[in-house]
Amino acid sequence: SVLHLSSTKIGIVMSIYILLTGILQRPFGKLADHWNRVGMVICGSLLSICAICLFPLTGNLVQVIVLSLFMALGGGISIPAMTAITVQHGKAMGYGMGMLMGMFYLSVAIGLATGPVLNGVIFDRLGFEAPFFFGGAILFAGTTIFLFFLKNEKM
Repeated sequence: SVLHLSSTKIGIVMSIYILLTGILQRPFGKLADHWNRVGMVICGSLLSICAICLFPLTGNLVQVIVLSLFMALGGGISIPAMTAITVQHGKAMGYGMGMLMGMFYLSVAIGLATGPVLNGVIFDRLGFEAPFFFGGAILFAGTTIFLFFLKNEKM
């Protein structure tokens, strides 16, 4: 409502973000097989954090699309590497891959289910910009915790 975007335009932006994130999984998945996965997660996460925190500064649809593209790139870089790290650690710990990936995607689903509700509460109480900064802070905290536990890993 701040940018006066229609539901259709918002849907188009979200579709572009989701499709590009999915399309980027394959090429960055190949890179995750050969590059430093921890570094890929950090790089992708930092890119996403910057994009999320810049959303309140947008003034038009083009800027929203550009930031969505950067968020998709961040996810495209980090998600395949996170998945590969999960599988590698799961194998080392002797867990079944089905169970481990189920737990991985359960955590993703919990975030997808609680995030919009929590952001709605934050928006109602603190205004338009707050959910973006809160989301960036949560992603930064998660990235910091991830780095703390895996900083010495060569993946």
